[in-house]
Amino acid sequence: WLTRVEEYVYPKDSTPTYASILVPNVDNVRTEFLMDTIAKQEKAAMLIGEQGTAKTVMVKGYTNKYNREKQLSKALNFSSATEPGHFQKAIESYIDKRVGSTYGPPAGKKMTVFIDDINMPVINEWGDQITNEIVRQLMAMKGFYSLEKPGDFTSIVDIQFLAATIHPGGGRNDIPPRLKRQFAIFNCTLPSNASIDKIFSVIGRGHFCAERGFPDEVTSRVLDLVKCTRILWQITKSKMLPTPAKFHYVFNLRDLSRIWEGMLHVKSEAAGSLDLLLSLWKNECTRVIADRFTNPEDKNWFGKVLSKTLSDEVDTEVAKRLPMETYFVDFLQDAPEATGEEGEEVEMEAPKIYEPVPSWEELQERLVMFMQQYNETVRGVGMDLVFFKDAMIHLIKISRIIRTDRGNALLVGVGGSGKQSLTRLASL
Repeated sequence: WLTRVEEYVYPKDSTPTYASILVPNVDNVRTEFLMDTIAKQEKAAMLIGEQGTAKTVMVKGYTNKYNREKQLSKALNFSSATEPGHFQKAIESYIDKRVGSTYGPPAGKKMTVFIDDINMPVINEWGDQITNEIVRQLMAMKGFYSLEKPGDFTSIVDIQFLAATIHPGGGRNDIPPRLKRQFAIFNCTLPSNASIDKIFSVIGRGHFCAERGFPDEVTSRVLDLVKCTRILWQITKSKMLPTPAKFHYVFNLRDLSRIWEGMLHVKSEAAGSLDLLLSLWKNECTRVIADRFTNPEDKNWFGKVLSKTLSDEVDTEVAKRLPMETYFVDFLQDAPEATGEEGEEVEMEAPKIYEPVPSWEELQERLVMFMQQYNETVRGVGMDLVFFKDAMIHLIKISRIIRTDRGNALLVGVGGSGKQSLTRLASL
């Protein structure tokens, strides 16, 4: 399989969208080959594996290679609220009438429908997952009964299915056995340590390179940080286990991925030295992992493990250069002043440069200015906040999540702790 793994080349002159990056390794090359072998025979394949094992990315990467003249692809996401009617209407919207009561994809093409999280629909009190029964009926009987004309059976041709799901158990549903037998099922394992290091070293070295203006002391340390990040993530994953009081202490490969996604936001002006790179690395690890810890003991434990990992894997001298506290933001720059030579349609927006916070006083001034802007633009909602240190830290965290692609935040706190106001201001 190693001979089939292609080398991923990270572009030196542009930054690809992070979600589109798939660094080939033995696991995903093998899974894609098996999936292709099954799909070519117009059979259904299902990928099963933990979160972050790139199931969705692999399937979407595979369907993106289709010749659109002959083969179409559609993606559906199931959730606990998905009902049989939703699925049937979605499928009916993808197909056109062919002959009599036979329907199929438009213009005589074939279609692959990808169902993500196929195990999510709710199981009713009799133990049936009714949403998946209609999926099973469509796959086994090549059609379903019409909702408009009761008793009329709609035959559907030239359609095949791919699906992805997580391992059942621990509160997660399984799918009905009669649906399961329609699929060829492949398990996606977590990549090995060597594979994880390879994936993130390709991304890290691709971004932190001399062509983008990063100095040697930064580019030479990226590989060390790749290994340290993985070890830190593995220690946290094994030590910080979920409990009823800390049910959200769930760490998977996505967290490792998010750390590197945050690292790639920085440009050479804001990370021109090893000290700044270490500040950035500590900031991203703390934001992604330690921000979900609920008590100071866990946060202090994480800080100690972070510096110990760096001194064990790299160098004690380098570990001593880690800052005590570090925060990066992207709203400190002012918009360039208009010179009068720009066209009418040019919007003078402030550049989004991800850089360290120079001081709390400067940040406070900046936030007061944004609050005045907010009060001028949004009528009827006068916002009057006092920016003490904790409030500014929360705002930095929310702002970072909002600016990240696919960034979603769940804010947990007592009433009146500023969740709504800070989110409104951060989204400005």
